[in-house]
Amino acid sequence: MSDDPVTLLMTATVAPAGGMRTMIANADARRDEYLRALTFYRGMIGQGIDRILFVDNSASDMTAFEQVAAGHPIDVMSYPGIEYPPAYGYGYGELALIQHAMDHVPYLGDGTVVKVTGRYLVSNLPKVVRARRGVDFAGDIWNRRRPWLDMRMFMWTRAGFDAILRDRYLSLRDDVNRLPPEMILSAQVLQSTDVPVRTYFFTDPKISGRRGMDGKDWGRGSLAVKRIVRAATRPFILATGNYAGAARDKAVPHRR
Repeated sequence: MSDDPVTLLMTATVAPAGGMRTMIANADARRDEYLRALTFYRGMIGQGIDRILFVDNSASDMTAFEQVAAGHPIDVMSYPGIEYPPAYGYGYGELALIQHAMDHVPYLGDGTVVKVTGRYLVSNLPKVVRARRGVDFAGDIWNRRRPWLDMRMFMWTRAGFDAILRDRYLSLRDDVNRLPPEMILSAQVLQSTDVPVRTYFFTDPKISGRRGMDGKDWGRGSLAVKRIVRAATRPFILATGNYAGAARDKAVPHRR
């Protein structure tokens, strides 16, 4: 284990509650996608990832996941975390899951936690994780006019979680907000001055997997084209500081 251990936190809802907004509602299909992802990331242990924590919030049977985890530094947990009205939305549920994990798994307080939506595959994850160096929070915030935090993948230390994310799920209820959770969280990151942050990754994450809102795969079609364009322009955007959090990143010097 390194002095700065990296834990991959895979968030999951194997069996969505009735009424939850998703185009992928079948529990068996979701389980298969989560199992594929866990097997995929298991191969990255020792290559930028030190351990994996898979957390499901639908109190589902974890036997198949435990079989994939056996003999590896992988922990699997499931709890009844979706006992809230579906109208609260996915942002509320995901941040509540993250806080549950942070409060119940002691080793998440050591090093860096990298959160990935559990059904998605980030093929260049070890390279993207390098953005954690010297900061307590790192993530992609797109769109300077309407900042939007990419919730598919972001990372934090204990200090970063406490300063930016703790209890934040309480403000992400879709039934009372006019803005989506990605915009609410981006504002929180940009306004925080307590910890050093990185608001634009050095490397564009290569993400594939079906998104819940419409079932489209991030790695195919128009979504894949958007990623290719973003990857091609990222070096220029970084060099010119033409991104939403550029001023914020410079405001608090990164630790060396």
